[in-house]
Amino acid sequence: MEKTRIEANKVTIRQMSGRKCHKVYSGDCKIVRDQITPQMLDIPEIDENGFYNPDDFCRGLAAKYLYCEDKSIFRSLKCTQYSCGHIYMQGDGNHRMCILKHLGESIEVEIEYYDSPCSECEKIS
Repeated sequence: MEKTRIEANKVTIRQMSGRKCHKVYSGDCKIVRDQITPQMLDIPEIDENGFYNPDDFCRGLAAKYLYCEDKSIFRSLKCTQYSCGHIYMQGDGNHRMCILKHLGESIEVEIEYYDSPCSECEKIS
């Protein structure tokens, strides 16, 4: 694996759970860069019943990226790029990459290259 900087909007985001993703939960995304404020750092990711709040989970992560000096949760992202050009996340990181995508950011990731097409492109051929 090598480290490289990629634009988040080049990464295909896989299906996410409605327990964390507001778009999956309600049909619309709450990430709008100029609406993310430092006050959103105080939003609890988990409610009093121990469940993720899809209204606030993504906005809280976006605020951490924009307003915290410690961006360590955004540094361990790993991707795979296939011969067809598609890039997918390895393991977890879909929410973080999706947030970066909505914020219009690029980020350094560890990337592994495969000589074969992704599963979606392979279905087509």
